[in-house]
Formats: sequence, structure tokens, C-alpha cells
Amino acid sequence: MATTTPNYGWPVPTSADYVAQGAVAIEALGDAIDATVFGLPSGALALISSQTLTTSASFTFQNVFSATYDNYFVTWQGVSSPTSITNLNFDVANGGTRANTSQWARIQVTMDPNIVTNAAENQTSIPTAALGNQSTSATFQIFKPFLAKTTDLLVNSYEKSNGEFVLRMSNGNHAAATSYDGFYVAPASGTITGTFRIYGYQNS
Repeated sequence: MATTTPNYGWPVPTSADYVAQGAVAIEALGDAIDATVFGLPSGALALISSQTLTTSASFTFQNVFSATYDNYFVTWQGVSSPTSITNLNFDVANGGTRANTSQWARIQVTMDPNIVTNAAENQTSIPTAALGNQSTSATFQIFKPFLAKTTDLLVNSYEKSNGEFVLRMSNGNHAAATSYDGFYVAPASGTITGTFRIYGYQNS
């Protein structure tokens, strides 16, 4: 008589079952596995878009936020053209319209060692990663951009310029309770080259 697996309850034959029913038993087991796997959640992060910029003065990522995910994770690796440190400015974007609705704070650590903190409000964008002419790596966590709520941002970055390095942690808030489908980035000076990858956090 057929039995079931202990965890998912898939039907499996026993040694006492008829061999002639083997095809039926395999079909039943396959259908049960398919139904279970189809219903399981996928990984915690889902890749939405990958975009490589080449000496770009600015770029707007469009149609990357949607109702599918509430929160997003972005990675960036690349270089910037300035010979000194420059900021990568961020803002959620809807048709390229920006207003003085952002506030931010950050802490920056250099090799000296030197620690610098600063903050501002009523800004059109949020300065995030410290960009270097040798290498920069940064991660962005963007919260609730598509929901008609304020958007929060957390950024960690590491940059290297002319043998010097900077570590930076930034956070910011876009106070307009508006739904946005994308975001905008631009260096404070020069251009950026590198790859952005945008992921959605699974809601459950």
C-alpha cells in the first residue's frame, strides 16, 4: 500500500505495491513535487535590472520599482573620473522631477585617521557613496519607493583614490509621500563608469 513522505506528504509506493502501477506512482509523486516546489518562495533577492554606465554624467533608472517588492537592494562597482573624492548623488525620480524634500546624514572615515560627520535638509538629492578614481564599491538599501509613502535610503561605500581610501555610511529620506518607479544618480563632478545591479527584496 502506498505511503507518504514525512515532511511534504508526497505519495510513494512501498515494496508491497504492484509493479504494474509503477507509472501511476511516479506520476503521482512527480505531480506532488511539482505542486510543492511551485509554491515555495524563491530566494530573498530577485535581480530586476543590471545596467553598466560608461563615463556618464548622470543616469535615471526607470521602471525598476513596482508593486512586486516594497524594498530594494542595489550594488555598484566602478570608478569615477575626478582625481579627488566626489559624491554620488541619489534621488528617487518620477519624470525627472526633483524638489527640495530630502534630508540626509553621513559619517566618513579616512586613512589619517579622520572622522567627518555632516548632514543637511531641504535638499534635491542625497549624497551617498564616496567616488574614487581607482575603485568604488557601494550598496544601497531603498525602502518603500513605489509605495505612496516617504522613501528611506541606507548606503555603505568604500572608495580608493590615489592610494587613499574612504569608508562612508550615509542615510537619507525623501519626504514626499509619492510613488516612484525609478531613481537618479549623478556624481557631484566628473563622470562615473561601472555596473549597477538592482534587486527586489521578497516581501515574504
